[in-house]
Amino acid sequence: MSTKHIALHKGARWLWGNLALLLIFSSGCELRQAMYDQPRYEPLEASNFFADGLSARQPIEGTVARGQLRFDQHLYEGKVNGELATTLPLPMSKEFLQRGQNRFDVFCSPCHDRT
Repeated sequence: MSTKHIALHKGARWLWGNLALLLIFSSGCELRQAMYDQPRYEPLEASNFFADGLSARQPIEGTVARGQLRFDQHLYEGKVNGELATTLPLPMSKEFLQRGQNRFDVFCSPCHDRT
């Protein structure tokens, strides 16, 4: 056998070996991810499951959804007795300022810089 023939044989073996590995490793991948594409309703979409034709249920009276409690109007709307507030809703302290600086550094400074 010539050296050229041996080199071609080794290259073909390398190619087929890599293709086989690619096939083995890609067998665990799938384009359709069934866990993510489950059937569901959009909020307030019509449904024939319930007698009233709605897919969403009305909340039980007196309950508040997680993250929706807006008890302190001063904190959430900046108003006191319906008027714009002239004071901060939380007491000013060194710890309060350090916490704000930390939150800015973590969430804002990647886009807005620290200057």
